Amino acid sequence: MFLAANDLELIAQVHSHPQVSVDHSPGDDERALMPFEGLVSIIVPHYARRGMTPLTICGVHIFENGAFRRLGDVDVESRLSIIPSLADLRNS
Repeated sequence: MFLAANDLELIAQVHSHPQVSVDHSPGDDERALMPFEGLVSIIVPHYARRGMTPLTICGVHIFENGAFRRLGDVDVESRLSIIPSLADLRNS
């Protein structure tokens, strides 16, 4: 409802892993929220306790041709940025 009300679209999903590994696991592939062409899947290491910036500390994957592919640091830096904002969805 928040996305529609603000003329936004879902383009990414974010989840965390317990250790430093930020590769997509077979379970990550199977449980992807809505795998569609161009979906970005970001994996944050250490259960996100150390933050997720810069994005290059995360595993940033894109769904293309029916599979997730991890982007290299140069692609991450040139294609993505985090815009500071906040949306409290608890009362939506």
